[in-house]
Amino acid sequence: DGELRNILVPRPRINGSEDFGLWLREFETVAEASCWSARQRSQYIVLFMKGSAKDIARQSLDEMEDEEDNDRRYAHVVRCLGQAFSLKTHEAWELLTTRKWKNQDTVDGMVAEFRRYLRVLAVTSPLASEILLREALMACLPVEVRKAIE
Repeated sequence: DGELRNILVPRPRINGSEDFGLWLREFETVAEASCWSARQRSQYIVLFMKGSAKDIARQSLDEMEDEEDNDRRYAHVVRCLGQAFSLKTHEAWELLTTRKWKNQDTVDGMVAEFRRYLRVLAVTSPLASEILLREALMACLPVEVRKAIE
């Protein structure tokens, strides 16, 4: 159990430069696998931050120092970090419409990434979601691949 905790450490955030929602999913997976309590999560999340993200996490934890419910303390820290560093609508739209294929990309990975952008954009219609997903995927593919598909 102690070995697992040493191995499963989420990568630190650097000044809130990446999407917090994506990072949080990784942190929650590590926390669950490591059996961290809500109190430990609220302390560890501060430790895994850097720069302005660390300042916000520490301040939000300090705001809740009188709160005895550790779940509420942790939720407050997550909410504050999410408000500051989650992917914004305009960023999701730009990523959805300008993303280009990289050699290490996979179709499944791209679809998952684009679905995340669609959630941020609040696209709830399955039909609209599938159309936007197909168009974004086709637009990001290299020209020769796109021509072969069309």
